[in-house]
Amino acid sequence: MMPSEVTLRSFGKLVPVFLATSALLPVTAFAQDAPLDEAETENQDEAVSGLGTIVVTAQRREESLQDTPISVAAFSAESLAQTGTRDISDIAQLTPNVSIDNAVTLSGSSVASSLFIRGVGQSDFLLTTDPGVGLYLDGVYIARSVGSLLDVVDVERIEVLRGPQGTLYGKNTIGGAINVVTQRPSFSGIEGQIRGTLGSADRHDLIASVNIPLADTAALRVSGATLNQDGFVTLVDSGVKLGNRNRWTVRGALAFDIGDNLSVDIAGDYLKARESGGATTLVEIEPQGVQVIANQMLGLTYDDRFIPSDPYLAFGQATGSDAEVWGISATLTYDLGNVTFKSITGYRGFNSFFERDGDQSPLTLLFTDSLQSQTQFTQEVQVLGDAFDGAVDFIAGGYYGNEQGDDFANLVTRQLAVVLDQQDIDTESLAAFGQVTVRPLDGLSITGGIRYTKDTKTVDSNIFIGEVTPGTGGPPPFVVGLPIVPRGLVKRSFDKVTYRLAIQYEWTDDLMTYATFSTGFKSGGFVQRNAVFSPAVPSFGPETVEVFEAGIKWTGFKNRLRLNAAAFTNSYDDLQITVLVPFAAGLAPQTQNAGTAEINGFEIDAELLLGDALHLSGGIGYLDADYTSLAPSVVGVTLDSELVRAPEWCPSSELLAQTELGSFGGSASSVVGSLGGKLAVKQAPMF
Repeated sequence: MMPSEVTLRSFGKLVPVFLATSALLPVTAFAQDAPLDEAETENQDEAVSGLGTIVVTAQRREESLQDTPISVAAFSAESLAQTGTRDISDIAQLTPNVSIDNAVTLSGSSVASSLFIRGVGQSDFLLTTDPGVGLYLDGVYIARSVGSLLDVVDVERIEVLRGPQGTLYGKNTIGGAINVVTQRPSFSGIEGQIRGTLGSADRHDLIASVNIPLADTAALRVSGATLNQDGFVTLVDSGVKLGNRNRWTVRGALAFDIGDNLSVDIAGDYLKARESGGATTLVEIEPQGVQVIANQMLGLTYDDRFIPSDPYLAFGQATGSDAEVWGISATLTYDLGNVTFKSITGYRGFNSFFERDGDQSPLTLLFTDSLQSQTQFTQEVQVLGDAFDGAVDFIAGGYYGNEQGDDFANLVTRQLAVVLDQQDIDTESLAAFGQVTVRPLDGLSITGGIRYTKDTKTVDSNIFIGEVTPGTGGPPPFVVGLPIVPRGLVKRSFDKVTYRLAIQYEWTDDLMTYATFSTGFKSGGFVQRNAVFSPAVPSFGPETVEVFEAGIKWTGFKNRLRLNAAAFTNSYDDLQITVLVPFAAGLAPQTQNAGTAEINGFEIDAELLLGDALHLSGGIGYLDADYTSLAPSVVGVTLDSELVRAPEWCPSSELLAQTELGSFGGSASSVVGSLGGKLAVKQAPMF
């Protein structure tokens, strides 16, 4: 086993959006409001001049962001449009201690994502490896990396929750959760929106939506988008450009309010992408790993000549990424007064093909292609309520999820091609969770939650040598058709009880402090990408985390300044990392349980309203992440190695200016200045 031998630079958003415009189509009839009395006028003036209240559903009920004892970053539809946010990966530029890679290191898929919050997440994209950060679209859990890079189209808000959230959510979330909430159809009138964006590299995006009431209690909303941009990393040999965008997406939603108590929401979405592979360039070659194999075993010269002086050039091979992603969901909410019953049913799936040049050179030392498909069915039920005149809040729920998937891949080295044929990949998840909040005194709230999770995974795997390159003189036994892992069914189950305790105190209407202790769990899985002769598919165990967090939320200066801060310490056990395992003709990346780690840090989020037209928002995050012990089987990683995607400093800021265009309700906004990124990024020993 060896650490990563090359470091690839992955590019995210190319440039900030320089102009975004939106307008409500003048087809809505407006009624004249009645005159306001003096007190109402004063209240309205204060609301207009201030930042306003941000309502979130982080705890599965609507409440103010400032009253939620969780480190949460929330983004409204307006702020997402103003900052030119195209997909969820752009959220990382605006949120401290959040890393979202839109070109997953091991895949090359342009619709895949790798989500990390506070250094906890998932590096691999395989169907048997669970995400460390839960991604939810209107309450429906998105189980896989491929298909999770959601485009921001007709979104009402996005919430980023830091830390474990298992006692509130259907699927366990060890690192945190990202909630994407779309616009619900409105019964009030016909309205529409069109937004266009232009940018460098021939960027041209068009997003449109229309809302149509069908009756007093039924409405339809349809939205669509075409997103386009040329690639911006050019391959030296072929002139092909990587990192382009060529996709379209459509979404439809129906809303029904039946009587005074029952509401039903049905939605469907579809995405089609035909793009080149992710934009990466080689920036470093360590004197080991692939370089040793190329130079000593194969007699080739793999060195710094493949590191371009221009970061927008690359010496690798052309790659592609095609995908179709779809989903349908139904949400039923029945309000009985003090108790609300909610059912969330979802069915999602994708078909995808993607390629990756792992060595970023013309030598074909490690090239992979994957044909991956998946379908998932999820069912979550919740019972929410309050008692004793609001002195007690509670939520209880259950979750069931089932996935079916196929993964066919080729791992091509200089000497041979290994066929990784995983069929009938099946994952079943069961969970029960609950949380209770009591308020014994004015301003004081105490919360306790518990969860039981059980995941069962089955894989039918067939890995064999598919091709041998003539004349390479590879060591035996390189025989076409020879099994590396014999065909066979392997099954494992993982279960765990996790919990959460929290205490918060509202000192004034503008100041709240809280402290929490929570535990998180992510189940184990199978090593699909296996090129080492084995009697059966290897597996890895679950990882766990214990988190202590203390925070403060404050609003001041007549609601023109909002300041939220949190400090935390994570004790991370059996963390899953990806390492490179050598075999006769190269290296194969595999997931293993590395040992233990400790992650300490803080984040600060702030918003400031400067006059009526200027809005400044930003924050800063800090992480001190270190291994504290290592498993004996892990080779190539030391206690001095850095954790993956755990940047030491992570600042972000946005200064926005907005001007009203006219009485029809439109506006133009521009990004006056922006800063987002990571300083002193810590690299981990992965490919």
